[in-house]
Amino acid sequence: MQQAAKKVYPGLLKLGSEYTGVCRDAAYESVPTIKRVRNALLRITN
Repeated sequence: MQQAAKKVYPGLLKLGSEYTGVCRDAAYESVPTIKRVRNALLRITN
């Protein structure tokens, strides 16, 4: 989903869509959460 949101975001921005913010959140603000979950899973499974 993150990759798709990164691809769609520029188009929504050019169109002035009201969904631009939601798309940006999905593309960029989820990264720290994903990294924390990934690190926790790696600790648990190692």
